[in-house]
Amino acid sequence: MTITNHKVYRIRLGIPRSHLRPIKTPLYGFAGEKVISEGAISLPVTVGEGQHQVTLMVDFLIINVPSVHNIILRRPSLNAMRAVISTYHLMMKFPTEGGTGYLRGDQHESRRCYAIVVKKGSVKQAFTVNILDPRGPTEDSPVEDLEKVPFDEADPSKIVQLRTSLSSEQWSEMLTFLQRHKDVFAWSHRDMARISPDVMVHRLNADPDCKPVKQKRRPFDAERYEAIADKVSILLDVGFTEEVHYPDWIANVVLVKKANGKWRVYVDYLDLNKACPNDSFSLPRIDQLVDSTVGHELLSFLDAYSGYNQIAMHPPEKQKTTFVTDKGLYYYRVMSFGLKNAGATYQRLVNQMFAKQIGHTMEVYIDDMLVKSIKASDHLADLWKTFTILREY
Repeated sequence: MTITNHKVYRIRLGIPRSHLRPIKTPLYGFAGEKVISEGAISLPVTVGEGQHQVTLMVDFLIINVPSVHNIILRRPSLNAMRAVISTYHLMMKFPTEGGTGYLRGDQHESRRCYAIVVKKGSVKQAFTVNILDPRGPTEDSPVEDLEKVPFDEADPSKIVQLRTSLSSEQWSEMLTFLQRHKDVFAWSHRDMARISPDVMVHRLNADPDCKPVKQKRRPFDAERYEAIADKVSILLDVGFTEEVHYPDWIANVVLVKKANGKWRVYVDYLDLNKACPNDSFSLPRIDQLVDSTVGHELLSFLDAYSGYNQIAMHPPEKQKTTFVTDKGLYYYRVMSFGLKNAGATYQRLVNQMFAKQIGHTMEVYIDDMLVKSIKASDHLADLWKTFTILREY
């Protein structure tokens, strides 16, 4: 939690500096600017009115930064209140001994307060912690200090990203480690060993009572037809798709232009997804994953190459993924992006793979993996366990 104006505690609350606990960890803004905290203090906070109120002790950081808001409450306090927030209804509800308490937001009042502060010229951007390195950047290094490093002499296009703030010894040890484990990396679809069907397959579990839908082929211009043909050619070449005749389900392709001007090709599985039940397997909460990295000296971020395509489709249901192009009909042999419950299937896989590591030396959100070490000296050993499991599967 943060109190953003030092006058709040010195004048209005009447709290002397001697009551503040010293805090050495600075806060870093989006642009890399550093703010040193005045200190920390625990204060009682009461929310609600009359019988419908709750009081809890909140740990605040005091920083001397002009802001629209004097006090900012973060997730731990809201969780302690067991608060439920609806931004749509501008309301927060929370349980109390006298029943359900609530706070209503006032959009007009919020805009008025903001306008007043803007006119005074005292608004500065909000501050956040640089989560790439829990220790924060040093005086000599910017927030973004990742360097692309080739680690395969035979192919300089194969690179990894290492922080320039690592010591020369850490840099050398990390690069040597990755070079020894380069067989775990995939640089193209051909490098993907794929997950054994004995370990995991994606099941649609489509309702047999739902009538199959055959979408009528949509027309495209020449540029889009060329992009579709290139995509299908690649998928056929690597064995992700296969031509099919007389399928019951047929979906159209959808094209979305990427920032580089090229086309990204998807499949419109809206009708098929309607026939599939929802997989209740829950995904991790992003905020909890971020909070779990606090106190770790070294982090490594890994991204599964073409993650969804590494899981095979359940053979009896492959033809339900059929899509149509001007060249023919094709179905996916592997799990495709856009299929309902694909994320749940992948999360179930990684939870099974890293069951002993998750919560200790790893956090995994679908195909994004984080290896974390409380002590930097243990990081290579933690990475070794992760790469061993990746190689096994």
